This record gives sequence, C-alpha cells and structure tokens, in this order.
Amino acid sequence: MALVIVMAAGCAPDDDPPIRAYEARAIVTGIAEDRGSVVLSHEAIANYMDAMVMPFPLAHPAIVEGIDVGDEVSFQIVVSESGTARVVDMMPVVTYTGPFPAFHLATLDGELVGSDRLDGKVAIVNFWASWCAPCREEMPMLSALYDEFRADGLEIIGVTEDPENADDVAAQILELGVEYPIVMSDGELEEAVGGVFQIPTTFILNRGGEVVSKHIGLVSEDQLRREIESLF
Repeated sequence: MALVIVMAAGCAPDDDPPIRAYEARAIVTGIAEDRGSVVLSHEAIANYMDAMVMPFPLAHPAIVEGIDVGDEVSFQIVVSESGTARVVDMMPVVTYTGPFPAFHLATLDGELVGSDRLDGKVAIVNFWASWCAPCREEMPMLSALYDEFRADGLEIIGVTEDPENADDVAAQILELGVEYPIVMSDGELEEAVGGVFQIPTTFILNRGGEVVSKHIGLVSEDQLRREIESLF
C-alpha cells in the first residue's frame, strides 16, 4: 500500500522531494563502512519492488546504530519523485516478545476497555494519532480486516497517542468509519512494551495473548492478512 507523505527535511534533496513511503522486512547482509548505505535481503515491498538483495542509501548514518549484519529488521523507505529510495528508519523485528501487557484504557465516551477483551482472540493493537498521515492511510484497511475476520475471532484495538486532541480523534473515527474500539493512551502501555517511538506501530497477538510480530510504520494489507490468517 503506497502512502503520500511529507517527510522531514534531510530525507531527500529539496529538488527531489519524497512522495511515498513503504515498510518491509529484511535481513541485513552488509553495512557500508561509512554507514552511508546498507545491503538488505528484503521481501517484496508492496507494489513498488520485488523481493531481492540490494543496497539502499541511508537518510542518516545513525539509522544503523545497534544494527548488525545478520539481523532481521523492519525498515521504512521513502521514494522521491525521481524514483530514488532511501531508508529513513530501521528497527530489529519484535523488540518486545511474550504476553502483551495488561491494560485498562478509556474510550472517548469513558468506557473502560481492558486487555481481557483480547482473551482467546487473534488480536491487533495499533498505536496511532489523529495528526499522523500514515495512520490515517492504515485505519480503513484495519477496519476492513476487522469486518472480514471478527466473526472468526479477530479483535482490534486502536490506542491513540494524542488523547489531548479528543475532538480531532472523534472526527477521524467518524470520518473513516472505524468500528473497532479506540482507547486513549495513558503512556503506561507504551512503556510496558518497550516504548513506541514511531507511529503507527502495530502489534500482532496470537490467541494466547503473546506478541508474534510488530510493525513500525505503515504496513500493507497483504502482510497483515497473511499474519492473522496463519493464527486462526
């Protein structure tokens, strides 16, 4: 799934602005000595690029800090008008494993939603914000999956990272027709899962409540569909 975005300055030259972002997974097979590029054995990147081994330039050398050759990573690239792709973010796959932490968080209406709602379900917990363009792109896809699979035991909970913008959150939920529960973050759940440093961030849980995968940034419908279908 492609995403039209505006990235921070420095991701690409001013005369070659970034226009799309994609997320994929890869194995790191090489890191340039000057940390200006990284070689990735990557899966297919949505409708943009087939799976292959190839080098990508990095938007900043710090992107590969703590990353070693052989690591499995989730990475995000931006593509400019000229077709140049740069890696703008990279994280080891699944930085949190084990049971998803217990929580009790309130909806906009003050109803408490607890982690017991996920018991025995294949679940998606999606951290997002009303000002986040990739989140807005992703939510209709999550809603479609919820409609399709909830009778089979799928549960989705959206955790908004901007509870102070309740009016904007409510407007976005209404505009996008989101039917799965949206709860307001209190900051503690993010800390319990090791931190949420970029949104959207999405956790996939099996029926036992264990985290089996994590996606940082926009994730494709095909990728999520494969993962949840394998858990039913």
